[in-house]
Amino acid sequence: MAKIKLNFTPRSKIKSITERAVNAASLVISKAMTDDILRGVSPVKGQRFQKYSDSYKKSIRKGYLKNKGIAPINLYLTGQMLKSLIVKSFGNFIRIQFDDPKAAYHNEGSPKMPRRAILPKEGERFNEGIVQKITKAVKAAFQ
Repeated sequence: MAKIKLNFTPRSKIKSITERAVNAASLVISKAMTDDILRGVSPVKGQRFQKYSDSYKKSIRKGYLKNKGIAPINLYLTGQMLKSLIVKSFGNFIRIQFDDPKAAYHNEGSPKMPRRAILPKEGERFNEGIVQKITKAVKAAFQ
């Protein structure tokens, strides 16, 4: 399972506004991550995912992978991994995780597969487009 946890510490004592902001950020994160992945863009790096290997492309062309195209590189075969995305807010935190084990392989990479970052690792953050959407949602909650 691949997961991260974000901490939003309120600067004021207005708990309900902070909870609204965290909830709004949760909704934005879920939609933005899914949209980016389906477009073939990393929610972390903001760049297109690395191309599929020649052997994987060959399998696609031969029809071994039903309904799978060579482009975009959107990590979508059956939809199970994207459906397993859980973005849950509680208190000042947002937990983001994929329950499908394939997510960890994509996020970490393997000897035969390049890393296709779908969750930020330590020292990383979401791409600028997602950060801007989160910021906009949080600001709106405080208005």
